[in-house]
Amino acid sequence: MLGTTGIASGSVVSAVSTGGVVTAASWKEHLLDEIPVAAEDVGDAVTCLLHTILFTRAPGPVRPSEATCQAFPNITYALCAVGDVSRKVDHAVRSFEEAAVLGGSSYVMGTSSGMVPAYGQPSKAFGTSNVRGANSGYIVVTFFERKVKKALFGLMSNEEKTVFEKWIIPVTVTSSPAASQGADCCEERIREDTNWLLL
Repeated sequence: MLGTTGIASGSVVSAVSTGGVVTAASWKEHLLDEIPVAAEDVGDAVTCLLHTILFTRAPGPVRPSEATCQAFPNITYALCAVGDVSRKVDHAVRSFEEAAVLGGSSYVMGTSSGMVPAYGQPSKAFGTSNVRGANSGYIVVTFFERKVKKALFGLMSNEEKTVFEKWIIPVTVTSSPAASQGADCCEERIREDTNWLLL
């Protein structure tokens, strides 16, 4: 467990089933504190955290550009604009907003870059949420390594995905900014999480 407020970290050993092959794997799991946020600010909060996670985990040199949260003008973050990352982050954020704000179903999207955000089914109570009338959900960003295994004289191949890191971002979506324990609380949690990620 890390000593930083708001983030728990640990190693997990589990069996991973991804398509064709089940692999026993050990991965590092990071659990961020639950973020209470007003419905209209969900997109900015989640976008900021996803881009920060992807920027810190980007393989090789990345030329970041700075972005400012529209909902929280005091927060800036490194925008990871490599390839189609921004488009995939935007798609993941829209899907999460639909699931958490509108109460839609859970959704999982796989990408070729090794990132799989999973969206938790919204519920009326998630973990430590005490906010009345709030939907809660989470996004899991999973990083994995792809390995192609050839068999039978190279005529057949099977892809194996081995998970090495997971990030869990719990979010409580409230109907009004006042019910979300204030925008300052949300802004402070996002600032703490993004600062910790960049250290």
